[in-house]
Amino acid sequence: MFCSRLTKAVLAAFVTMFLAINSSVSVSDDAQAPAKGTIAWGESRSGRAIAIRVEKSAYAPEEPVRLRITLRNVGQKAFKIGDGDDDLENYKIRVVYSDGKDTELTAYGKHSERGRSAAVRSYRMATLRPGEDHSVDFPLSRFFDLSLPDKYAVVVSRGVLSEADPKKRETVTSNKLLISIDDGIPNKEESGRAGIGR
Repeated sequence: MFCSRLTKAVLAAFVTMFLAINSSVSVSDDAQAPAKGTIAWGESRSGRAIAIRVEKSAYAPEEPVRLRITLRNVGQKAFKIGDGDDDLENYKIRVVYSDGKDTELTAYGKHSERGRSAAVRSYRMATLRPGEDHSVDFPLSRFFDLSLPDKYAVVVSRGVLSEADPKKRETVTSNKLLISIDDGIPNKEESGRAGIGR
């Protein structure tokens, strides 16, 4: 189950950084769903690889969409990362409509972006050894407006120190994930609450 306790400060930092991705993302590019039970990974760089996934490929409008982000150490050396949800601020996310335009932030996402500079947080470190994974969950639909029926493309990236030259940084990019919002799908959460207080 995709459940994680996230602080507003870390989420705000994470949302703000999605604007920094310069790479082109589109729905029309080849993006294949992995075989059942497997995880699709982005291209590895400097001993790191990122995979993103959701619970299903199609959602009803307004249905919550949680994104699982997994970082894997595919290199030969251990490296430090933020522990738990403190590592979220190191990721950048981009969500685009089928026409290639960036999605809007929700009111909550905009509010969190404005409050970022005043945020106070603690930062814990952990070690990721060769072959180990570190996963965090992100409430994608709380920050990005996924309410319109469309196909959305999602890509996540993060900067890492280069293995070849530790003074340089490289960008590791995840697999591209396609999510469909279909108004023909009943929203079980909404229909379950329909009889309450009405």
